[in-house]
Amino acid sequence: MVVELPMGSDRARARIPALRLRPLEDAAVARAIALEAIAAHEAAAASERAAAASDPRGRLALAALLAGLERHAEALSVLEELGAQRPDDALIWLEIARARVRVGRPALAAEAARQALAVAETADDRELALELRLLSR
Repeated sequence: MVVELPMGSDRARARIPALRLRPLEDAAVARAIALEAIAAHEAAAASERAAAASDPRGRLALAALLAGLERHAEALSVLEELGAQRPDDALIWLEIARARVRVGRPALAAEAARQALAVAETADDRELALELRLLSR
């Protein structure tokens, strides 16, 4: 949770002595937040809220959190599952390509990048197709 304190942090601490404020710039704080978010997503996937856990935006966010914690193989697994569910999403294929590079699979990364370009061209997403062509040079 991120909170804005209109009265400022000093006054908020004075009014609520038990309040703990931690800076987001602190890597340990960012890691703890990422781990909490991953755990929440996993709990949602295991419960009746499975539909929410399968939301592509949530799955992409989960993959980003995992990658941010250098859990690249897990991130790739999430992305590949998502790619299987949404094969016509060029951005997902692009993320798969990036994740495959991070786990040391350059040939498979190139294959995913080509898939991203093909999907972008089929969907007539000219801007993304142009970006992908420029990146492939």
